[in-house]
Amino acid sequence: MDNEAVGMRGYLAEQSKRALALLLCCTVTWTSFPAWAQLAPTANPGGQTPGQQVAANGVPVVDIVAPNARGISHNRYSNFNVGPNGLILNNSAQISKTELGGYVAGNNNLQRSGAASLILNEVTSASSRLQGYTEIAGAKAQLVIANPNGISCDGCGFLNTSRVTLTTGTPNLGSDGALNGFSITGGALSIGRNGLDAFNVDRLDLLSRQLSVDGSIWSRELVAAAGAGRVNYDGMLLDVLPGADGAPPAIGIDVAQLGGMYAERIRLIATEAGVGVVSRGTLAAQSGDLQIDSAGQVSLGGTTVARDAVNVRATGALDQRGVLGSQQGDVSLRAASMTLAGDLVAAGALDGQAGGVVTHVGRSSAGSIRLFGSELNADGSLHAAGALDLGADGLLRSGGVAYGGAGANLRAAQIALSGTLQSGAAIAMNAIAIDALGTLDAATALQLNGNGNVRLAGLAQAGQGADVQAGGRLELQGQLIAADGLALNAASIDIAQRAAVSAGNDLDLRSAGAVNNAGTAYAGRDLWLQAASVSTAGSLSAARDAQLAVAGELVNRGTVVAGNALSADAAQLESRGDIGSQGGDATLRSRGNLRLSGNTVAGGALGKV
Repeated sequence: MDNEAVGMRGYLAEQSKRALALLLCCTVTWTSFPAWAQLAPTANPGGQTPGQQVAANGVPVVDIVAPNARGISHNRYSNFNVGPNGLILNNSAQISKTELGGYVAGNNNLQRSGAASLILNEVTSASSRLQGYTEIAGAKAQLVIANPNGISCDGCGFLNTSRVTLTTGTPNLGSDGALNGFSITGGALSIGRNGLDAFNVDRLDLLSRQLSVDGSIWSRELVAAAGAGRVNYDGMLLDVLPGADGAPPAIGIDVAQLGGMYAERIRLIATEAGVGVVSRGTLAAQSGDLQIDSAGQVSLGGTTVARDAVNVRATGALDQRGVLGSQQGDVSLRAASMTLAGDLVAAGALDGQAGGVVTHVGRSSAGSIRLFGSELNADGSLHAAGALDLGADGLLRSGGVAYGGAGANLRAAQIALSGTLQSGAAIAMNAIAIDALGTLDAATALQLNGNGNVRLAGLAQAGQGADVQAGGRLELQGQLIAADGLALNAASIDIAQRAAVSAGNDLDLRSAGAVNNAGTAYAGRDLWLQAASVSTAGSLSAARDAQLAVAGELVNRGTVVAGNALSADAAQLESRGDIGSQGGDATLRSRGNLRLSGNTVAGGALGKV
């Protein structure tokens, strides 16, 4: 009896399997067909046509054609759309379980060939609307949907595929059957408010002449390339196609304010000359790099961030007004011209270079900062934990607040400082002309080198020594303070009435021309002054010795005094003010007239020659 029961159970189990298979076949055969109207398969160049069936719950199923020797299943359609209930591409010769449709019957087209490694869906007529998920049944494969007439995705997604390519190009297959790339002459690819879900897809490629994004795109790796041309499978431009359909769009890739791209790594490429990239939404490379390459302009008004490096390259202008940054890496910017009006953050280096004008009016913080252009307007806030390097071929204007923790270096044909420049180390300026009306604050050394005129009208101070060189006129109208030694060397030196020059150690003033002092010059140790002529109505003083060597006339209407010894030597010497020494000898030498009508004092011997 027990043996009979066991045998009966086995018989019933076998009948149940057959019944299930029959049910699947009946479901495929007798389920209503309206959903099929979304698809219109046609024969491929080899004469193969995809088959169709329907899952038990009504989801359309496409039995893809057998793959070629390279594993590519080339399927053609005159109409290809995916509704909200989704689409299954059957890549299994056996019954397989799917997320969208449950169990689906095997694909007879694959009985001999086996599963495909790449499923190519080529659409030859109307544009495609993707409003649901596309799932590959059976073996995981790469997926390509190519429609030159355009593709819109609004709530589309992809399951059981390692790589997805949506393109408006025509596929280019080699003689060996391999997919070499695509020829893109037109067509738009749009992502609607409901977005695109490729979260579990290793790589997503969006290749078209124009891409617009109004919703969120999720993938592990995202490559978006826009522009007419022949591209390889990776979206890299091989050559331009001059016979492209119509005039090029002004914008190749357009991410709206509510749009976004979220992936581990992101690369955006606009290959067509003059065609740009605009993002008012979010670009977030969450565990890798973010790269933007544009043959036109780039405008970033939203949030553009990466865990690792951010690289932006534009043959046109770069306009950044949102948030741009790297959590762990560098930010590198290259463009014809640059406007940086937003927030820039980099854990490593921030490097911005342009062949034209660079305008910085935003806030930037990085491990190090380097900005260079034909002209540089450095306003706003610049904060570098390491080195700050600002440069221009022509004029460099600095009207904001800039800080370099490991040093600040400015170089240009002309430097105009009206803001504040601080450094945790040294500050160096090199230019033909320097006009500093603001504040220079160096924790260590301060070095200013101008081949022409130099003017210091604000506060310039150094925690150590300072060295100011001018090939032309040096005008001191503010305060110049050095905790250590201070050296001034210029064709002529003018110290204004309310100006102050102070050295904690030696003060060295040298001029091939005239030195005119109406202010205060003080040396904490020794004072050396060498010039063609000297006129002082202010104060020249040294805590220790003072030595004045004047090739021509020395005229004193103010105070010239040394704490120890004073030596003044001139072709003509006239003093109407106070001159002398407090603790040592005072020697006054004149190779011509010596006129002393003021006070002359000496702590030691007084010599008049």
